[in-house]
Amino acid sequence: MKKLTWLWLVGFQWMIGCNSNDLVDAIQTKTPAQQDSAESLVGDDDDESIAYPVNISGAYLYCQIEQEADEVSNGLVGCALQDIESNRKINYGEKESLFSWDVKVNDSRISIETTRQVSNARWHVRHTVVGNDVNVVNNSLRSMIFTVQVPGQQEIETNVNEANDNIELGSIMFTPQPFLHWQENSGAPMPTNALTAGTEQGRQVELAICRSYHSDGIFPGKLRTHYVDNNYSVCFTAVNGVSHQSIDDSLQVAHKHEVLVVDAGDNFQWVAVNNGVIPEQAVVTGRLADGAALYSCRDLEGGQPSDPTRPANDPNGEYTPGYVSVDGGQCIYEFYGMKQSDNFEVLVKL
Repeated sequence: MKKLTWLWLVGFQWMIGCNSNDLVDAIQTKTPAQQDSAESLVGDDDDESIAYPVNISGAYLYCQIEQEADEVSNGLVGCALQDIESNRKINYGEKESLFSWDVKVNDSRISIETTRQVSNARWHVRHTVVGNDVNVVNNSLRSMIFTVQVPGQQEIETNVNEANDNIELGSIMFTPQPFLHWQENSGAPMPTNALTAGTEQGRQVELAICRSYHSDGIFPGKLRTHYVDNNYSVCFTAVNGVSHQSIDDSLQVAHKHEVLVVDAGDNFQWVAVNNGVIPEQAVVTGRLADGAALYSCRDLEGGQPSDPTRPANDPNGEYTPGYVSVDGGQCIYEFYGMKQSDNFEVLVKL
C-alpha cells in the first residue's frame, strides 16, 4: 500500500530518577501524519477512573480530534501517552508535571493553548486550537505535529548509565485521526447505532464493524448475532489463516471486543481502493502486533461456503467487513475461514 502509517518501537528503557517504576520501559513512536487506532478509547472522559500501572512493556503517544472548530467553539485535541498493551492512558502520578508538551503548526494565524488534564481518565493534556477563521483552524488540526519531552535521568537496560538534565524520549510526532466511538461489548446484542457494513446468509444476518484484541494486536472484523443464541453477538476476525471469535460456543468471552458506533453528525463512507492506495481520509481501526496500522475494509462474498452444511450467501455477493494493512494490499476477512480479496472498499470518515 502506498500510504504509510507505522509505529516504531525504541528498544531501550527510559526512566525518571533512579526508580525503575517511574517511567516507561519503551517508547513507541510514529512518523508524521500517522497514528494508531489501536488507539481509540471507548466512551467519554468520565467512563472510567482507573489507575494504570506506570511500569509497562511499551508506550506510544496518541492524540485525537475531540472537537472541530465552528462559529462558537475552538478546535480541541486530546493527547496521552498510552500503554501499548491496554491502549489506555498511563498514570505517571506526580512525574507528569515534568512532561513538556508542544504543538508545531506552520500558520501564524493559529495559536495553541495547552491545559494539563490531571484527573482526566483519557488525556494527559488538551490542546485548544484558536484562530479567527474556522476553515483555517480545521485544516490546521490535520497538519500540526505534536511532541512530548520527558526531562529526567536516563538509565539504559545494559547498565550503561548516562545522566542528562533534559532527556528527550524520541520525537513522538503525528497528526491526529478523527474521533471514533468504540463501545465495549461482551456478547451483548448489537447496539442500535452500530456502524453496519454488510450482511450474510441471503441478507438475513446484519454485519457491523467490530475489533477484537488477540494475537498481540487489535484486529477489525465483523459483528453479527451469535449462531448459538441470537440474544448474543460475536466479533469474527481472521489472522494467519485462522478464524477467531470473541464469544465462544459456550457464550463465554474468548477475546475482548468493541463495536464501532455512529454518533450524531458522523459521516462514514466506503471508498474503493485503486492501485493499492489507501484513501487519505481512511480511519485507522486496529493495529498489528508490531504496531502497523490496520484499516476496516469490505468485499463481496457470494455463494456457498466450503462447508455445504453452512448457510449460503446471495450468489451475487454480500459485503463482508475485515481489515487491510498498510503494506498488505489485500482485504482479509472471515467467512467460515480466512478470505482475502484484491478488490475492496475502505472505511473513511468525512
